[in-house]
Amino acid sequence: CIYKANNNYDEAMKWLIKASNSGYTDSQTMIGLIYKNGEGGVKQDFSKAAEWFYKAAKLNNSSAQYNIGWMYMNGTGVQKDFNEGIKWYRKSADLGYPLAQNSLGWIYSNGIGGILKDCKIGMSWYEKSAAQNNTIGLYNIGLIHLNGIGGVRKNINEAIKYFEKAANLGHCDSQYTLGCIYRNGFEGIINKDYSQAMKYFQQAAKSGDSNSKYFIGLMYMNGEGVEKNFDQGINWYQLAAETGNNPSAQNNLGWVYTNGIGVEKDYQIAMEWFKKSASQGNPSANYNIGFMYQNGLGVGQNIDEVIKWYTKSAENGYAQAQNSLGLLYKVGFDIDRNYGEAFKWFSKAAEQDYLEAQINLGSMYHAGQGVRKSYSEAMKWYKKAADLKQSPIAQYNIALMYLKGEGVDENFKEASEWLLKSAENGFSNAQYNLAMMLINGLGIDKNEDKGIEWLKKAASQGHDKAENALKERNLI
Repeated sequence: CIYKANNNYDEAMKWLIKASNSGYTDSQTMIGLIYKNGEGGVKQDFSKAAEWFYKAAKLNNSSAQYNIGWMYMNGTGVQKDFNEGIKWYRKSADLGYPLAQNSLGWIYSNGIGGILKDCKIGMSWYEKSAAQNNTIGLYNIGLIHLNGIGGVRKNINEAIKYFEKAANLGHCDSQYTLGCIYRNGFEGIINKDYSQAMKYFQQAAKSGDSNSKYFIGLMYMNGEGVEKNFDQGINWYQLAAETGNNPSAQNNLGWVYTNGIGVEKDYQIAMEWFKKSASQGNPSANYNIGFMYQNGLGVGQNIDEVIKWYTKSAENGYAQAQNSLGLLYKVGFDIDRNYGEAFKWFSKAAEQDYLEAQINLGSMYHAGQGVRKSYSEAMKWYKKAADLKQSPIAQYNIALMYLKGEGVDENFKEASEWLLKSAENGFSNAQYNLAMMLINGLGIDKNEDKGIEWLKKAASQGHDKAENALKERNLI
């Protein structure tokens, strides 16, 4: 309609109604869309939209059939009725309308509206939609191959083929998904390719995708495939954050201003961004607000606010907040010490493989704080931290348990091996203890020269006992 294209909706509606009264179904459908979307000063009216769609749908207009089906499925302008919605989707799909075919694919793939879940039928409808280059159908087939859904074997190369086809047709979600695949790599099959990732993120960003803007910012901040550029990174964060629906970008801007990365430190601006992010439920932002209150960054120190924000974050599964809450309750920092609460939060974080929490949980079992003392449980959590993350503190704690025979047979050789691991990872306590075992031949072959080397390494980190041992030997 020429008048609609020129944004002259009054004139457009006049001619559309004339054509509609002559039974021209495309005009009836277009009027329905104007009412559905509230275009050109026409007040949005879903009931009127449904009336016009229904007129055209009865005359086999596939677009109208799809739209009236959508309205029944969603209860928009009509009473929700899945049976009626699916009926109209099917009529539209049988006439070859790709959006209806894709919708039926979704219905069968997920078992919606009383339809038995049947991924094969769902795939067949997606394929019909994709055969017409419908980007949503192409994208959904890509997702099925990416995740191995409904009996389809996971095949990243096949997924990429469909995503690329949709992306080349301008499909924003496919562009973004390809960006993520190439940035992260995929299960050893697809290698990381930052240049490809940046290409697809930039394509999606041109269409306004805020997540792609965020990742472009992240790549500039980290120097991933591009020269590290804080100005560019912050600019892209800003573009993503200003859409109002990207809490990750908002949170990262808060982090940038907190730490003065590429900008002057400004705790007030940082707090503003953290709060915008937190208002959308971002647990990392909740944690960061608590951290600001704990350390008095731009705000007065306030333990009640710390507990409030850490708890919000922790209850949403954020492991760092769970561990920090555990520490507050264990130490009793401006609050009553509560080993039970400490144990609870350490446990939650440790189950997520959060390193510090695994060590802290091990120490709770080791000391019997908030839980019955259990050397076997302590050893279990220390070993998880030691084996998975090579934690020198966990390695040192294991060594002490072998030295003292806590839950295990006393074994100086085993202890020395764990001390060596910890010492090589730079832990000064382990370096000192290993040195003394070597100097004195305690359970291992005596080697004074090697022991002195470890004393010097510990002393270089300010270890008092190591410094004193060297002074006694007139070595410093």
